[in-house]
Amino acid sequence: MRRQWKIIPRPLLETVLNNHAGHPRVANPLILHGPRGVGKKTLIVH
Repeated sequence: MRRQWKIIPRPLLETVLNNHAGHPRVANPLILHGPRGVGKKTLIVH
């Protein structure tokens, strides 16, 4: 699972930033749906 969440964060962070800029409500479910590793990285971005 480490390899998965290492590859996912880069495009996921871009989509979260794009969605957060246009629709902040869309970024919240993405963080909840994301794995623990991705959730921590998205929280740091926030």
